[in-house]
Amino acid sequence: NSAWVHHADVLSGTPASLRRRVSILVAAPPYTPTGAGALLSREARTHEPPGALFGGVDGLDHVRRLIRDALPWLAPDARLLVELHAGQYAAAAAHGDEAGYTSRCHDGADGQSAVIELRRD
Repeated sequence: NSAWVHHADVLSGTPASLRRRVSILVAAPPYTPTGAGALLSREARTHEPPGALFGGVDGLDHVRRLIRDALPWLAPDARLLVELHAGQYAAAAAHGDEAGYTSRCHDGADGQSAVIELRRD
């Protein structure tokens, strides 16, 4: 078994040889809604670029793009795990359902974050 880490904009730059071969894909994209910077720590607001923090009006722009763009890369029965705010789970799960995934929520220990587990059907 092997594991690789690729730094890219969503999945651009991922080697074509991995298409339909990825068993598990894990991401922690920016999911704070634009305009909700007060929810973030002062350190994050001061030291992180906005592109690393904000995910659009509802915070799910990057999550939706990842859900859509991951399909050609995932092997049958693969899983996509994405960190988000627990309150965003329902909207992300609905998008995943539309894209052909089944979803499950894993609540974070902090009571605010969650991981959506999307399984390719």
